[in-house]
Amino acid sequence: AGAAVALVGRSEAVLAEDRELLTEPEAKQVLAAYGIPVVETRVAATPLEAAQLAAQIGFPVALKVLSPDITHKSDVGGVVLGLNESEDVWQAAVTMQTRIAKRFPAAHLAGFTVQRMAQRPRAHELIVGVSTDAIFGPVLLFGRGGTAVEVIADSATALPPMNMSLARHMIARTQVFKLLKGYRDRPPADLEAICLTLIQVSQLLVDRPEIVELDINPLLADDQGVVALDARIRAVPCGSTGMAGGKRLA
Repeated sequence: AGAAVALVGRSEAVLAEDRELLTEPEAKQVLAAYGIPVVETRVAATPLEAAQLAAQIGFPVALKVLSPDITHKSDVGGVVLGLNESEDVWQAAVTMQTRIAKRFPAAHLAGFTVQRMAQRPRAHELIVGVSTDAIFGPVLLFGRGGTAVEVIADSATALPPMNMSLARHMIARTQVFKLLKGYRDRPPADLEAICLTLIQVSQLLVDRPEIVELDINPLLADDQGVVALDARIRAVPCGSTGMAGGKRLA
């Protein structure tokens, strides 16, 4: 366990808890603070509240389980997309609650997240990630995202800090780069926005040495720009990563 990363304007609320994983809404707040576009995500404690929030946000919406013990939500039936009515949201939340209680009784269910569906049908699903190497420190990852990210294994890695030239070179080392350049009637994705996301994540690592893991998956990218649909951040107290004095960057 350990202190989580300080959120802009809300540091005391996160640092007071003895945990490492930020919730999805917290992680998105961190990304938004660094200028990375995110989908608005609201937190509901109960199925009824989830249905009420969905009506406020506007349909269609996505419903996700909120639990510190469940990292890959889609693997446990913790994600339902394209819900168009309040009743559908309530029923999906109740079903999700029952399923998880039966299959993972030890998991703490903190509630649900509700977000409006991003209407970007022709966008590419990408992943931007961070891991911490014992020798090199934080390592950036970029590649094709989505639920099959491990199967496709199309990614490139680089060390921060990052600039526009380095970001472009990193993206160009992936297979998905060929698709991002556009094909047939599909326009090129906004490569500058993707590069900027890598630079912003790199700057986040420079500023927040307690971050040891980060995943934006998927990061939707098309000719309109980028938007982070899901985010995960793990943080530990500075100095506990094996880096002398918390210094991670060369």
